[in-house]
Amino acid sequence: MLMRISSLIRRRLDDESGFTIAEALASLMVVSVLTTALSYSTISAYRTIREVKNYQLATALGNQAIEAARDMQYENIVMRTSDLAGDANILASCPGHTGTAFLDPDGSGPLLCEPIVRAAGAGTSVVNPHTVTHTVSGQRYTSRRYVTWVDDTAQGGTGQSYKRMTVRLEWTAGAGDTDSFTASSFITRAKRGLPTPKFTLSPVTQALSVGQGKQVVFKFSIKNQGIPDAYDLTLPRPAGRPWTISFYRDVDSNGQFDSPTDTVSAFTDTNASGVVDTGNVVTGQTLSFFAVWTLQPSALEPVGTYNMVLTAASGVEPTSTKAAAAVLTVTLLDPVNLVLHNRPTPPTGDTNAQVNLSMSGVTSTSSTLFRYSQDLTTAGNGGANVGRYVRKGNNLATEALPVNMVNWNYQLPERSTFQGQADMTIWVGSNDFVCNQPIVFSVFLREKSSDTTTVGTTFATTTINLVPVVGTDPCPFQEVSVPLNISTSRQIARNNWIEAKIVVTSATGSQGALFAYDTTVYPSKLVMPRTGS
Repeated sequence: MLMRISSLIRRRLDDESGFTIAEALASLMVVSVLTTALSYSTISAYRTIREVKNYQLATALGNQAIEAARDMQYENIVMRTSDLAGDANILASCPGHTGTAFLDPDGSGPLLCEPIVRAAGAGTSVVNPHTVTHTVSGQRYTSRRYVTWVDDTAQGGTGQSYKRMTVRLEWTAGAGDTDSFTASSFITRAKRGLPTPKFTLSPVTQALSVGQGKQVVFKFSIKNQGIPDAYDLTLPRPAGRPWTISFYRDVDSNGQFDSPTDTVSAFTDTNASGVVDTGNVVTGQTLSFFAVWTLQPSALEPVGTYNMVLTAASGVEPTSTKAAAAVLTVTLLDPVNLVLHNRPTPPTGDTNAQVNLSMSGVTSTSSTLFRYSQDLTTAGNGGANVGRYVRKGNNLATEALPVNMVNWNYQLPERSTFQGQADMTIWVGSNDFVCNQPIVFSVFLREKSSDTTTVGTTFATTTINLVPVVGTDPCPFQEVSVPLNISTSRQIARNNWIEAKIVVTSATGSQGALFAYDTTVYPSKLVMPRTGS
């Protein structure tokens, strides 16, 4: 186009005839259009440059605020409660959290809102006030800085290790529009200095009760929080005990000392310290292991309690140690575990109410709970009154009538001493399975000279109050744990009998209670702590 105009001007000059008005106007219009287009391009370019510059400055201001927070002590990176009012970005509630101050760090993005880290008092803080202004190269920026908790654990608790610093900058562009930039970063406690050993040993204390001649297994774990390390392990034997204590890795991480899985993983002295060690444990690893040995037979192993201490020492820095208490109580025999039976056992059908039932170490095999007192109960509410019925009445250990009590006997094959807490597990229901009825029953442990005698000496007793079951009839059996404290050591002679008797007190609602036992679904039992002969 410019070439055509230049050619036209030369022709007019050559023939000295001049320009016509139309030609002059056309030329001016063309020049005007070109000038306008060039002006808009220039203005647009300047606006783009200015916006890029503003964004770069905002980015620098945001990063500067985050770096300033990283230079502060972790405890001082906190907002002030008095400084939060009036900020529309701070929410008063947040789903899944309690509290009154929250921030959504990415607006409509995928992040959930997070609790504000705040404190009521004064003190050092890089975010007080959290709204400030900056003027850089003639541009005014409004900066809002927020600190939130990121951890899933209880916010502000001792387990808190991560905060989020979020910086939002806003500025007004040339056309009056508001532009913004948001930056955020996690902040945690700084670890400075040379790498050092750091680890934990758990549990801090544990206790086992093991019978003579049995295997002892204590489980421990070490978590390495420092540099890679191997830990020397020592568990001194009590004076006079010939135990051979070995350490094994929990190879399959199931918490159980298994053979042959774990028995092939015995620890050795890998770092030539003269002491058995764990082998190399890398940073962040948790190593589970067992301390294992076998007690002597009963004739050689005295009963009693032994207080032992396991020590784990860093192979890198032997003075860095952790200790855990291992308390072993050697008992004469394992606790006596007795299953409550009906007669016959396993049950094969309905029976009348019986007394002096048996209890033994034989597990129940019947899958059906029959009526154990068909002579005392009707069909019941919505079906048969299965199990054993006991009418409410007095609260006497000497109760002998089948309708007023149910009892089980066990003959000791050898002299035994009992002390500590015995536990009975029994399933209990209201007569006719009526809901909203209280059930109060007492359990007595007695020593007897024969299976059939009603005379005995009580050495442990307790009363259980079951609150009414809320619901619509019929209400099923409840599993109830009955603790029975044998406070005074009780020695029972060989061939004497242990009796467990249940009676239902007058405080019970309706007419009485039902008890279920001797099936795979209701395996009621009694566990007796045996401490000696």
